[in-house]
Amino acid sequence: MSVFYVARWSVSETEVASCETALASLAEHVASAHPGILSARVYRELWGPQPRRSFTWLEEFDGLSALELEPETPACAEAWAPIHRLALPATFVTAVWSDAQRDLWFDRREQ
Repeated sequence: MSVFYVARWSVSETEVASCETALASLAEHVASAHPGILSARVYRELWGPQPRRSFTWLEEFDGLSALELEPETPACAEAWAPIHRLALPATFVTAVWSDAQRDLWFDRREQ
């Protein structure tokens, strides 16, 4: 069963491009420095009722032990810093999620 480190935050509509640039750098860092992270995904709200845009970042690990063993380095803090600066006050939250019901997933693209 995979577990996911999930970070969610919002930025003003004028900062979306800057946040996407910061996310590209973060993805590069994760891909090169964290072999224990099985996958990373990012989602951006396209439309919503608030004058801001939300982002969700997911890092997949091969279980809770793998997440706990993955080192957090100064380079990690550096990669996250621009995102923390862009996040609107009180919007940056994190959690750990599991895929306990993966048997319910489907993907029509997989044949």
